[in-house]
Amino acid sequence: MSAQQDLHLVLKYNNATFNIDTIKEHQQIIKQHGKVIWGIIKPTPDSPGVGKDKFQKIKDQVRNRIETYAFFVMNSTYKAVGKIADLLTKEEVRDQKHLVPAYYRDDTLDRCVAGVVIESIEPLENEKQVKEALIRYGTQDGEVALNNQTNPLYVSMKYPLTFHKVITDIPDESIRSIVGATQKYIASKGFYYTGRLIENFYLSLRTKPFVILAGISGTGKTKLVKLFAEALGATEENGQYTLIPVRPDWSDPSDLLGYVDLQGTFRPGPLTKVIQRALQPENRDKPYFVCLDEMNLARVEHYFSDLLSVMESRRWDDEQSGTITTTELDLGHHSQADPSHDRLYIPDNLYIIGTVNMDETTHPFSKKVLDRANTIELNEVNLAESLSFYHQTAEDEVAEEGPTTRYGNPFLRADYLILQDAFSSETASLIRRVVEKLDGINQILAQAHLQIGFRVRDEILFYMLYNDRFQLMPEQEALDFQIMQKILPRIQGSSMNIKRILVELFNRLGNTNLSEQDHGLYDEMKLRVEANPPYRRSLSKLAEMVRRFEEDGFTSFWMA
Repeated sequence: MSAQQDLHLVLKYNNATFNIDTIKEHQQIIKQHGKVIWGIIKPTPDSPGVGKDKFQKIKDQVRNRIETYAFFVMNSTYKAVGKIADLLTKEEVRDQKHLVPAYYRDDTLDRCVAGVVIESIEPLENEKQVKEALIRYGTQDGEVALNNQTNPLYVSMKYPLTFHKVITDIPDESIRSIVGATQKYIASKGFYYTGRLIENFYLSLRTKPFVILAGISGTGKTKLVKLFAEALGATEENGQYTLIPVRPDWSDPSDLLGYVDLQGTFRPGPLTKVIQRALQPENRDKPYFVCLDEMNLARVEHYFSDLLSVMESRRWDDEQSGTITTTELDLGHHSQADPSHDRLYIPDNLYIIGTVNMDETTHPFSKKVLDRANTIELNEVNLAESLSFYHQTAEDEVAEEGPTTRYGNPFLRADYLILQDAFSSETASLIRRVVEKLDGINQILAQAHLQIGFRVRDEILFYMLYNDRFQLMPEQEALDFQIMQKILPRIQGSSMNIKRILVELFNRLGNTNLSEQDHGLYDEMKLRVEANPPYRRSLSKLAEMVRRFEEDGFTSFWMA
């Protein structure tokens, strides 16, 4: 079937009718349920509905997986485009009225003659292109009369149009340029992040879909998650980015996953709703991002431990297609009340990022949490350097960019779950070098029973192997990030043994010969760090931890 024979809809609306943002109201329902019903309302009893032949044609197109669109028009201007998932009769609309926006769910639904099920609504990037491509259905070049009273209008395309095509074929050679484009997008929004933060964030997500962003308030942790997701085409509007603020009174998984009410009905939590959307067959190639904002306002082990355990059950579902599955989530005794929530698991297109502040209002992390995440610290604040960034972008007249491409889940999905997946003759040398370094570090950590296990070793190796494949940063710099994120957060205490471990780690990484008994130890360490040696980030953190020990008699990775 050619593009000219396919049937699409033009749906007109007017925000002034109900004094609301019509598109936004429908996008909110998509965000909650993964789809929305756009009701076709008869303005008068004599107004025509949807012709049976056209109704059936659109249903057949959708059934045959032909992409079918709805173009949303206000004041004779194309505003947005949506992908049609189905057409419903007026009786079917009433049966699914929870998918109808509340502003006309009750008062106006009686005049609804049909419903268009929309699975995504996004702003049009090029209205002129759409105007030139659309023609009246059944004609060769008939102009679409947007100003007449008919609603909906039936249209076809002179030539195929694609809207936010999701790119899933992503070779290794393209990863570096995509990460660079992501940095450029974030900069265009006026946000400045130092060093190789974006590369590190990407590698951490690729290694494991659970990352913690830690640091003082106001460093842009939450904004980083949102903008990174946006750069890949995942937004709040299309339901692929969700912010979940954590409350201090959360005490068990039901706050995230849901609960059974007194009537026996399961009420899905915010994370369960995202998981349901991500598991829809049409969404399996799209990444979904969840930002748990201020994650440690409540005790993470209380409300998140079950999810951590399920994450650790990741295994290959189909090695040929590269899909990953987990054990099922325990949502409580709700299945009899609502079987639609059965058999949920954490899909491989779901990425959970927690933001945390470490101060007197928050809770510390246990080793169980730290072992299972890359903990990226955003405490490096250089006010003068960031100011020069804004001067430079002003001079260069950097335009605000929008995400012009939607990258599919293969951009982030893990290729390695166990070390055997990564081991080959090409990777053996890198693996050996990294493990030798980790063995030396482990011997030092063992003095206080802080040594890392096989899980942490493997995840560090995965990170290093991805970095080597995609050539994002030098090997030593990548290992520096991993020591900072996977090893140093484990160290805390008030015994002299802890200070000795910090100094020995500094000596091993910095190739120095300092002693914990040295006078002016911190000053000497600081001088070495200022010389910009290899493993500078880890050395700087070790020096700060020694300084805190000398001043307070106690130290930890977290500088509260």
